[in-house]
Amino acid sequence: MQVKSFFTERLKQARKNMKISQKDLGIKIGIDPSSASGRMNHYETGRHMPDIDTLKKMAKELNVPVNYFL
Repeated sequence: MQVKSFFTERLKQARKNMKISQKDLGIKIGIDPSSASGRMNHYETGRHMPDIDTLKKMAKELNVPVNYFL
């Protein structure tokens, strides 16, 4: 089940502010290039939530504090 949330909106907004694609963000945080776009899409649509380590990597790459997403 996909659920739009504060997290999904903030993730998408931060990524777009950095002018980076879902795939590029996924690769930069260590996701395999073959699945980076799909995984990031699942995070942005609310299909899956990242674990705390992945969340920290996303925050660092997007230059926002972790609590920006919460």
